[in-house]
This record gives sequence, C-alpha cells and structure tokens, in this order.
Amino acid sequence: MPTPLKQILVFALLLALASPAAGQAGDPVVVDPPITVRVNFVEGRRSLLGDLVGYDTETLTLVVRGERQVHKWIDVTPSSAFTARYRLIDQKSAPDWLKLGEFALEIGAETEAEKALHWALRLDPALEEEVGRIRLEAPGRLRGPLKGVDQEPELEAEPESDGAFGGPSGELLSDAPGIAFFEPVAPEHAARVMEEAERSAERSLKRLGVVARRLETEHFVIFTDWEPIDDEFLRDSLERAYRLVALEFGIPPQLNVFVGKLPVYMFDDHADFMRYAHQIDGQKKFTDTVAGYYTGRSDGMGKLIMSKPRQTDRYGLEVARQIWRRNLTHEFSHAFFARYRSNAFVPRWLNEGVAEVIAEKVYPRFGAHNQARMMARDGKSISSIFDDRSLPGPELYPVMLTLIEAMQTEDPKKFRDYIDRVKAGENAEAALKEMYGVDYRGLEVAWRRHMLQK
Repeated sequence: MPTPLKQILVFALLLALASPAAGQAGDPVVVDPPITVRVNFVEGRRSLLGDLVGYDTETLTLVVRGERQVHKWIDVTPSSAFTARYRLIDQKSAPDWLKLGEFALEIGAETEAEKALHWALRLDPALEEEVGRIRLEAPGRLRGPLKGVDQEPELEAEPESDGAFGGPSGELLSDAPGIAFFEPVAPEHAARVMEEAERSAERSLKRLGVVARRLETEHFVIFTDWEPIDDEFLRDSLERAYRLVALEFGIPPQLNVFVGKLPVYMFDDHADFMRYAHQIDGQKKFTDTVAGYYTGRSDGMGKLIMSKPRQTDRYGLEVARQIWRRNLTHEFSHAFFARYRSNAFVPRWLNEGVAEVIAEKVYPRFGAHNQARMMARDGKSISSIFDDRSLPGPELYPVMLTLIEAMQTEDPKKFRDYIDRVKAGENAEAALKEMYGVDYRGLEVAWRRHMLQK
C-alpha cells in the first residue's frame, strides 16, 4: 500500500482539480446543491451512499440518512475518489476532462482515465498533443503500489438497489451543475460492444429468416428490411428523436450518451417484429397492439425494436407516421433515461411516466388527461403501476403521465433531485418516503386528489 504521504498527495491533487470554484488549496468547499455519491473504502470492503455536502484537502462530508459524517479522503478507494472528482467537473469543459484524465492516470485508474481523455478530445481535438504528453508522463506517478482495494464492496447500512432528468428552459428534468450527464465510455470498450451488437443482429435476423440492411447515423446503427426509399425518413426520424429527447434531458445533442451507438431494429412486417419480441427477446406477454419497445442491460447497453408505420382504414400514411413518431419518441426516451446520470435501474411507473411526458409535449394524444381524470373518479386502484413484475395496460399510461406531471408541477427542483437519487442507486420508494413523506400508496392518494381538483 502507498505511504500515507503518497495518499495525501493523491487526494490533495483531487481536490485541487475538483472545481474552478474551489479556491486555494485547503479552503473548505461547500457543494451546493449537494450531490449523491457512493463512497467505497479501502479497508473493510464497505460502502456508503450519501449526499456530498462539502470537502477540503483532507476530508469529505456526507449526509447519510440525515446524519452528517466526516471521512478522510485517504480512507477512500481511488475509484471512489475519481468518481467524486468526475461528478464535480464542468461536463462541457475540455480542460476539465483533460485534468480529470491526468489525475486518473496518476492514481492508477487507467480505464477511467481513457474515458476522460476521450471526452477531452471529443470537445477539443486541438488537445491531442497534450493528451499524448499526459499518457506518456502521468501513469502511476502518484499511485504507489495500491492493489486489491477496488473490489466490489459489501454495502453497509443501505437498502438493496432494485438493479443495475432539463429541457431548453429547464422545465422537466435537470441540468443541475456538478452532476455527471452520463457515464463516459472508453473508445475501446465502445468498439467491443458494437462488435457484439453486430454479431447479435446477424444471429437473430438469420434465425428469423429476415434479410436486413445496415444503416448508420451519428447516434444509431440500424438493421432494417424497409424499402430503401424510406431510408432518409428513418434516419431523420431517429436523429430528430435524439435531438428532442437530449434537449428535454438538458444534455447537448452533440454529445453521445450511448455505449458506441444504439442498435435499432426496424421491421417492415409487424409479424416479424412480434416474432423478434417473442423468440429473440422472450417477451411472451407482448400482444399485437405493442408498437415498439426498448430493452437494456445493467452495463448501459440496449436496443430499440419497432415496426413500420402503415396507413389503415382509419387513417392515412401521414397520420400513421405521426403516431409512429410519438411511439418512437416514447420508446427512445427509455433508451436515453437508461443512460442518464448512471446505468441504474428505474422503476416502470417512473420510466413510463417520464417517457409519456416527453412524448406528450411534442405529440399530444387526444383525451389522455380526460381518461386519467375518469380513472381517478372511479376509485379503482392504480397500484399495479408500482409492480415491476406486471405490464401496465394502455389505460394506465395516462395515469403515469399525469402522476409525473403532478410531481413536477408541485416542485420541479424536488422532482429533479428525486430523479437524481433514483439514478444514484437509491430505492425509489424509500427516496419517495424521505423526500415527499409518502410511500407508493400515499402517492396514489395524492395523485387521485390532484386529478379530482383539476
């Protein structure tokens, strides 16, 4: 293990680089607003989840379940130190990414360093020479022989996580300063993931007997058997959805949140779409009314699957395409939300509600709010939306839409903070109790009261 002096030097550098607003070395820094972090410790393989409210060169101050705790930086693993440093930088600043990469290499966090240096170059290609210097000179400079301390920790005094938001005027989700937009991805990792996605597409489409072409855009790799005449419509619709949803999440559209590019399957025949859902993804509960879906993994990788819009006896092609664009925006919001802040699991009621709010804003659905009011009046329980083991019926989507609208309207900042805590790994109902004073049953009562008063 490194000597205490080496450890102190490492974490002093962390705090010196953490923020332009940090002041001179040694000055205490107040983190306002606080950010939620998980801190792993060198000894005891333990972990704490709390709000980082301040720090200085030697200590960090967390609020854990209402209790203020002070810990020494030298007791924290390099990986946790990197994450805290990363959460405090300006995500749009190439110099900040550059300094973060240099710091990571000095403490031996090589994978994290490459992610940071990658984003520095993405934002400012002119830094290539400086990145080369850092890669040559920085590795291991301050690390010391630190080994075996970044193993998966045992969680201490925290509830088990259920698994692995703003817009241009900030009205929906969050562009709160000091919180990472999404987990960065090293180019080498992205390349490996995309190779896996290509192989998976080849195997699954061959199994279904579907002959598909491969298209590519700035943010998507598309596997489709649509007629080539529709390629431009498909490319434009996907990139339009990316720009729309990115702005609603307060993230610059030029940034790519995905691990490589998002794989998209666009089937010409709805029957092939259903066969893919049933046979490849095991979605046995899907019925023919399902128009598309997103499925993801805890490592941040996922895919979007839809079928082609077609005119019917009820409406023409242009109306069909407008309905399809709404469905695309909804499903793509799931893909974006999955990568927002972290790869952490989001419960279905929150995930579907956020997606409905975004889609409704651009492609409003006639009668959705009236349907929600009718359900509020009839007194039937909506508790099934909180059960992630069941798929909500179409009648429940207006409920989830208006539930999220109510939470956001009551207190936008509190709602953004709630989203951030869920994406930091907290149990959604536990965070709801602490922040809103209600559990899921109480939230249903509050929603019903809100709808009946409208």
